[in-house]
Amino acid sequence: MHLVDILEHLFGEVVGVGELRRWELQRQWRASFAPQLESWAGPLRDHCWHALSYGLVSSRRGADATDVFEEHLRPGVVLLATEEPSLAPSYRVVSTRAITYGELSEKWVGDLYLISEDWSWSFVMTHEGAALGPYFVESDLGFAGEAG
Repeated sequence: MHLVDILEHLFGEVVGVGELRRWELQRQWRASFAPQLESWAGPLRDHCWHALSYGLVSSRRGADATDVFEEHLRPGVVLLATEEPSLAPSYRVVSTRAITYGELSEKWVGDLYLISEDWSWSFVMTHEGAALGPYFVESDLGFAGEAG
């Protein structure tokens, strides 16, 4: 099943984000959630979540991450959803109800970044499953990017 199909099942509104916007999403994610990193070379180049798994960025992990995510995701929350900010289609979604991590992980296996519309937090699932992640990271920059 494709990501868009799963998002349409779980969320109310799903709108595609243009292809040129993907690189901007990656730049915004990195600036919002890992501004202290000066280099994104090596294993960080292709997967932003490696900054979390390597402990280069302060984040919540595992059950703690899912608890905080579920507290933040209530009806009306607008998110950006993508498999990887620079490499996959991205979507703007509107939560019509409280989605749980269990619902997401039951339907989707792979990398998934959910980013609040105001860029104050991001919830990241990895293709590694419970071995690495999920992660919840907050921004203290107040970086507000456009949703699409």
